[in-house]
Parts: sequence; C-alpha cells; structure tokens
Amino acid sequence: MGYYGKPTPADNGLWYFYLLCISAFFLGHLFFLRFWVAGGKYSTVEDIVQSVASFAVPAGLMLIPEMAGIITDLPPNTLTAYRIGEGYLFTIYVLGSLNLYMSLLLMRRTANKSKIIDGFYVLLIICAVLLVVRLHLPYWVIIAFYLAGGIGVAYLTTRLNWISLVRKNQKSSIALWLVVINLINALLVYQYLISRENFFFSVYGTLPEAIYTITIGFSAIYGLMALLGLLFYFPVADIVDQQTRELEGLMEISESARQRENVGQVFDRMFAAAIRDTDSDAGWLWYKVDKQDAVVKAKNVNLSKVNSFKDALEPIVYNGRAAEMLDVPELQEHPTLSPMSNGFKSMLALPMVSNRVDLGMLCLFKNQANAYDGRMTGMAKTYINFALNAYENQQVLEETLRNEHVLEEYKIARQIQQRLIPATLTGQNGWQAVTFIEPSKEVGGDFYDSFVLDENRTAIVIGDVSGNGMAAALHMAEIKGVFHSLTAFNLEPKELIVRANNAISACFEKNRFVTLLYMVIDKKERKFTYIRAGHCPILYYDSRLHEAHYIKDEGLGLGILRDQAYAGHVHVYEQPYQQNDIIVLFTDGIDEAVDPKTKEAFGHDRLKASLVEATRHEVLDKVMKGMLADMRRHVKDNRELDDMTMILLRFG
Repeated sequence: MGYYGKPTPADNGLWYFYLLCISAFFLGHLFFLRFWVAGGKYSTVEDIVQSVASFAVPAGLMLIPEMAGIITDLPPNTLTAYRIGEGYLFTIYVLGSLNLYMSLLLMRRTANKSKIIDGFYVLLIICAVLLVVRLHLPYWVIIAFYLAGGIGVAYLTTRLNWISLVRKNQKSSIALWLVVINLINALLVYQYLISRENFFFSVYGTLPEAIYTITIGFSAIYGLMALLGLLFYFPVADIVDQQTRELEGLMEISESARQRENVGQVFDRMFAAAIRDTDSDAGWLWYKVDKQDAVVKAKNVNLSKVNSFKDALEPIVYNGRAAEMLDVPELQEHPTLSPMSNGFKSMLALPMVSNRVDLGMLCLFKNQANAYDGRMTGMAKTYINFALNAYENQQVLEETLRNEHVLEEYKIARQIQQRLIPATLTGQNGWQAVTFIEPSKEVGGDFYDSFVLDENRTAIVIGDVSGNGMAAALHMAEIKGVFHSLTAFNLEPKELIVRANNAISACFEKNRFVTLLYMVIDKKERKFTYIRAGHCPILYYDSRLHEAHYIKDEGLGLGILRDQAYAGHVHVYEQPYQQNDIIVLFTDGIDEAVDPKTKEAFGHDRLKASLVEATRHEVLDKVMKGMLADMRRHVKDNRELDDMTMILLRFG
C-alpha cells in the first residue's frame, strides 16, 4: 500500500488506523497552533507577518533540494524520511499561517467576521472527521464542501481592514516580508500540485483532500491579497497616517486640558503638535494671557528676532477688522517680510483670538515654497481652536473656584456655553429648522451643532452628556471640539462615530458617557442617513398621512465600550423624506419631564400627539412653541427638571 494508494482488504484495519492518526495529527496541530497564536503578544501587524515568514522560510528551504533534483540519488529510506519532513514542515506552515492570518483578521473584529471564521474551523473539523469515517458520499455533497470552503476563503481573503493599522515606518518591512511569503507560497503550491503523492499527509479520496485544498488555498490567497492590498494602500497611507496624527494631536491637547494643566502647558502641546503634524521646519509661538509677561516658544528660530517678526506681522494679521490667517507661499518675495525670512521659503501665520481678545500668534516656516495646503492650515487652525477652548474652559473653572459668588460665575459659564452652541443650524438649504435648549442649571450637558459637508449635504448632531452642571458642560465643549475636527476629514458616518468614541474614551472619566444622534441630510437624494448612539429616537411626521411615528433603531452611547468592540454596535440607517415632512430630535429631558403631583412623565405618546396637533400651524416656530407649551402645562411648576433640548426640522 503506497501513501496514495487504495487499501486492500488485508491491510484495511491498518489503513483506518493510519487515517485516524492523520486526522488526529491535523486537528491537534490546528488547534495547538490556534491557542499558541491566541496566547502570543502580537501588538502590531508587523509582528504577525514576521511570524508567518518564520513558518514559511523553513518550508521553502526544504523544497529547494527537491526542486533542484539534488535528493533523487538518496537511498529510498532516506528519501522517504526527507519527504516526510518536507510534508511535515509544509503542513505546519499552512496551519500556522492560517491561524496567524485569522488573528490578523480579528484585529478589526466584527460579529459577521467572527462567525465566518468559526464556521471555517468547523468545516475543517468536519473534513477531518470524514477522513476517518470514510463515508461514501454523493458527488454533490463533496462539491458542497468545496463550495462552502471556497465561499469562506473568498470572504476571508478580502477582509483587509487591518491595513489601516499599518504605520508609515512599517510599510516597507511588511511589504518585503509579504513578497518573501508569496514567493515561498508559489513554490509550495506548485510542488503540492505536481507531486502530492510524495507528501506525508496526502491520502486517498476526494473529500479528505478538501482539508488540504481549503487550508492551502486560504494561506496562499490571503498572503497574495495582503501584498496586493498593501501595495494599493501605499498611495493613501500618508493621508491616513496624517489623519491619525491629527487625531492624536487633538487628543494630546484635550488630555492636557482634562488634567487641568496650566495655560502654558496646553499651548506648549499645541505648538509641538502644530510643528510636527504640518511637517514644518521651524516656527514660533507668542502669547500673553492672564496679564503675564509675553511668552515665546521657538524651534529653529532665533528668539531675538521673534519680536521684530511679530511687530511686522501684527499690522497684517490684526488689520483693524477680524484677525486673519496669513499664508505666504513665497516668503522671500514678500515686500515686508522678506528681510526676516532667514532662508525659509514659505510661512503660515495664525492669530490666537479668544472672545475677541488677541492672545497671541502662531507662525510656522518651511524650507520649500508653496508648502502649506488647505489641509495643513485647517489642521493648524483646529489645534489653535482646541487649545483656546481648553484655555476658555480652564478660565471658567478657575474663576468658579476662586470666586465666592458661585452663582454669578455660573452665569458667566452659561454665556460661554451659549456661544459654543449655535442659535440656529447652518446649511439650511432645502430644509428649515428651529431649535430650543434649556439646561437644568446655569450650564448643562445637552448640545447640538451642524456642519456643512458640501453643497448638498449637511450633518447635524444632538447629544446628551451623562450628568449635568459644570462637569457635563466642560465635557460638552470637548465633544464639540471632537466633532468639529472629525467632520473636517469628510469621513463616513460610522468611521466618524468610531473615532469620536476613541477620542471620548481617552478624554472622559470611566463613569462618563454621552448619547447622541448623528444625521447627514442629502437634499439631492432627498434622504437622511443617521446613527443613533443610545440617544432618544427620531419622531417623524408624515405630512401626507398627517401621522407621526418614532424611528427606533439600535445603537450604543459613546464612552460605554472603550475598545475596538464598539464598532460592532454602530449601525447606519437611511430614511427618505417627502416635502413638508417634519422630524423632531430631542433629549430625554423632554419626554421624561415629570408632573410633580402625579409623578407621571410627559412621555413619547404625549410628545407625538403634541406634534400632530401643533402641525396645524404653518410656521415651524409656532409648531415648536405649541409643543413646548403642552410640555410645560404637563410639568406645571416643577423645578426639578433635566437639561432639555429639541430640534424641529421641516423638509422643503
């Protein structure tokens, strides 16, 4: 009986024992390597790819003598032993790389992906069991096994989400390792196809062969797809790296503010982030706050020349009107600034203004002309705004702590918060909106905002920070800064919410979270796309039927899950709309407003009925007033209410 021959009746028992050993060996190594990989400390994609290569190289080296014809003159027993070792290394590599690639897939885990992976392992177990049982199955069953394996391979080999985790300094080394792995894969697959009878684990029958075909196919195809995916990712890797650095810079500044560092430390972080993330060669920061002496921070610029440079810039930047950014693409050709250029070719100067008070100026330089594009200037502005927001929040907090008249200081905080929350929504093109917000104390954790994405799309966010009072208000300001920065990146809604959760998880205390609803209105497509992150449902009024209903969808608040698993709880929904339809966005302070006598909440049903009744008014503002009047009649003189926010939006 040969390795690939059909057993005779005489050695039938030995043959089945042989199959049992093969099956046990396959499953034992499959799950041993699975647990070994699961217990490994793979913190980066590079670690996993290098581990795959460490399995691939010995298997590839073992093939070279055979493919070169060197081993053909070996004694038969030695040749058999060599091929047994060759087959062993081959199988260990295939199973090891399969499990390592599975861990790579799970670096960006989703529920569907986990189920497919588990199903893939179950399919291999079934194949191994059938290898022992040796059932005479119909041909269509065998085809079904191959088809299921093919579908699993096709699905898993196209899951390359982990590529976005590859950092700039890792790209070349990972690509080089993948080239090596794919060259070895090509040799192994070729050798397997032309001489399967020489491999120790090849056995008689079509169905057991599915085990090896599926595992070999997955490892070979995924290695190739990973290399191709990485090569296609190279052109945009710098952009992704830059966006990651920008988000990290915002989180650094936010963390500085959260830890109540002094103004100088916050501005120092802002200056370092601006220099680093705009790839500037030099720069200086000049500021003066809290009646202190002017502070100057500089990099690769002579401090003695900063004041003269600032004096020349001030009449240009602070020109008697609103302060303006100054972008000088050809610094050496500027009539006023060229004598002080010090060899730099381009410059970006940005004023720092808080509450109409000029606090200072940030100036950045590069050795190339025309070096600052819109993305860089926008990023530098965002860093400044974030630092100024942190400065303003710190100012409010310090004033509150110093002043015995807490109520008066809360009024100041309320004014600041009112400036942070817009009086009306921007981008009202093809729709109109009215807003209402009322904190339970002087300041609160409710907020809303809008962002114009392009000529047809506008994003709206409404949210509620857990708790109320000053702490909630400060966190509200942080969230506002996060959304202002993220919307500038033109992200898809789900990616935006996932990144917002990452930022909030880094900034908020563990007992703090926020519920919100993020919506993008597309007037061209006449639909809105939304994500409900644990927030109150949308109340929708159908103008044709003169009926209202709630749109209740799944979603989890931000800051509750603080790891990659959160992405699985973010669901994107779409809803078409018709002319004169109305949507109501609100926080729980509206529907949970309580009658002090009966202790009964206003509730969803009353709110819906109030909307239908109020739509008899044609003016949207009167619809809002009618609904608020119904709610206030219900709560009577109750003063123990939560923060309340409501937005009414009518489509044109």
